[in-house]
Amino acid sequence: MEKEKINENVLKVSGKASLPEPLEIDHNYKVEIDGDVTSDDLKSNQDGTFTRYFRFEPILIKILKDNGEIIKAKDTRSRSQQLRSRLFKIWTETNANIEFETFYDEVMKLIIQMADDFVDRYFKGKK
Repeated sequence: MEKEKINENVLKVSGKASLPEPLEIDHNYKVEIDGDVTSDDLKSNQDGTFTRYFRFEPILIKILKDNGEIIKAKDTRSRSQQLRSRLFKIWTETNANIEFETFYDEVMKLIIQMADDFVDRYFKGKK
C-alpha cells in the first residue's frame, strides 16, 4: 500500500483515576495528566485518507480546582510497575547505548543483591 495520507491525529484518553475527594458537577477543572500511549490505530475515512487514533492511559493525575487547591489522584499502579516506569525514565535520560530490557534486568539484579542494605537503611530511619 502507498504511504497513507493521515488526515487527522486524535488522542483518545481512557482509563480512570482514584480521587481522594469528589468533584462537583458544572465546575471547570484544569487537569494535568502523566500517562502512556498504549496503542495507535489507523482508521480509513473511506476517501483515501486516514485518521490515526492514539490511546492514552493516565498514570498520574493532578486536578486544579478554581480556588487553587490541587487534588492528586492516587497512583493505582503496582510498586513493581512504578519501579519499572522510574527505571525507564532513568534509562531514557542517560542515553545509554543498551537495550532497555537488558538495562532493566541488570538493575533489578543489583536491587535484589542490595535488598539487605535497603532494608537496613529503612529501619535506621525509623529509630
